[in-house]
Amino acid sequence: DVIITDLVERSLTNAGFRVICANSGEQAVEIAATGAICIALLDYRMGELNGIETGQAIFKMTGRRYILMSVQADKETIEKAAIDGALGFLSKPLAVKDLAGHVTIGLQRTEEFDQLNERVRNIKTASDNAVFKGITSARLVNTAVGIIMERTQSTRDEANSQIIAMARSQRRKLVDLCNEIITAREQYYSMSSGSTKGSNQ
Repeated sequence: DVIITDLVERSLTNAGFRVICANSGEQAVEIAATGAICIALLDYRMGELNGIETGQAIFKMTGRRYILMSVQADKETIEKAAIDGALGFLSKPLAVKDLAGHVTIGLQRTEEFDQLNERVRNIKTASDNAVFKGITSARLVNTAVGIIMERTQSTRDEANSQIIAMARSQRRKLVDLCNEIITAREQYYSMSSGSTKGSNQ
């Protein structure tokens, strides 16, 4: 509805918000795809895509949520909107004087969601790094244990106990000691290979 769109635009602009208007759900999705919005205010009736479908598309594509406006204030519509990313629901006819308050609250909720998502991403990154570090450490220890087994003709448990005892007695990290054992073995093989080549010349 052009009249309602103009009314909402003037009201929110006068309240200090930057407003971008769309004439259809498809156009709203295109605008959202540019990253130009923080929150969407959507009418249920928007053409080929209704407000919930438009909001769902925007939410899936950008993570941005929306406030739905509709004359259909039934429980089913409101619940579906909430599931699909809506932050709020406004019944029509609209109380224009309340629009700015609803949008302000929606933006605050959006900022809180952004902060929460950032914390989740940081936790996931830290977890991924910890897992990678753990795998790397396990590989180093297993390789070093294999070297000790070969050198001392001992069992895996015996070699593992030897390395742990060495790390404790030297007050060193187990991973650092294992890395040193591996490096020493690589250097030994490198020197042995060089000597063999020299004797064959």
